Amino acid sequence: MKKLSDYLGSLSELLTRRDLEEDANQTLDILRTKVIPQYEQAATVFKAANFQSESANNINKALGEYVKYRGGNFITALNKILPTLQGKVEKVKAVAELSKENDIANTAMSVVEYNVIRLLETAAFIADFSPKVLNLVVTAESNKVAGNSIEIDGLTPAFVDDVKTKIATLGAAINLFDVTEKQLEDTLKALPDLTIGKNDIDAVMQTVGRTKIDPFQTRFIPPGLNPFYHFGRYVAEYQVERYERLKDESKMLEFKLLNYRNLQSGKPDPKIEKAIELTQERLDKSNFKLAKMKEKYGVEGV
Repeated sequence: MKKLSDYLGSLSELLTRRDLEEDANQTLDILRTKVIPQYEQAATVFKAANFQSESANNINKALGEYVKYRGGNFITALNKILPTLQGKVEKVKAVAELSKENDIANTAMSVVEYNVIRLLETAAFIADFSPKVLNLVVTAESNKVAGNSIEIDGLTPAFVDDVKTKIATLGAAINLFDVTEKQLEDTLKALPDLTIGKNDIDAVMQTVGRTKIDPFQTRFIPPGLNPFYHFGRYVAEYQVERYERLKDESKMLEFKLLNYRNLQSGKPDPKIEKAIELTQERLDKSNFKLAKMKEKYGVEGV
């Protein structure tokens, strides 16, 4: 867990209120048009509490440490949880729009602005990362049904390692938003009217109290999960590449769910399998490009 001074220092030197609004809007669009439909479709296919593949069951167990399944699995649970995230992001966005200042500097921002950035960053991570988890699980289940001894065949080692490494973070991020919209709104309204910066945040934290500065306990969510706030003038390039990757990921999951049904019925379709192969190639290139961008600017991201 980094000090908050390190986190603030890693932010782009100058953000604007419009940056926050644009990030919130993109996250809402991704949830509404891509992620939620993916989980709705997957929830109709995977209803049982357990999966057939070891890889999928391991992910299901890991997320179960944070998310209540109520008789289903992580897919059926997220199918219910993700739609509720939209309203909460809208609440956070509304608070950002009320900010008196247009410019947000990492040397001096309000406690409200800090919490808004961390909440939006966490929501964007959920929207970006949950499709990756679904991709791995559907791949593993399909390979299991097809009799392939390599459950993760078709995925790069880097992709698989990334999902395994960040699965607990996804659980913690979902858990962070396990509040009602009213509770979220009331907590944001109760934040102290203080200015903090990378040079004094740790001292303020000791004086005022950590829970008053960080009531959502975002300190348990690794910083840098959404490079949008850390890339500075390279934001536009990152956002475009991120959106293209998510479009391909959406197509990929559609193809893979169809392929899974075909395999279950014993009627694999070579055209669908070829579409999966070509889409995966584009995804691998996009993931590599994004990884290089994040490596260059020293942020984690997804």
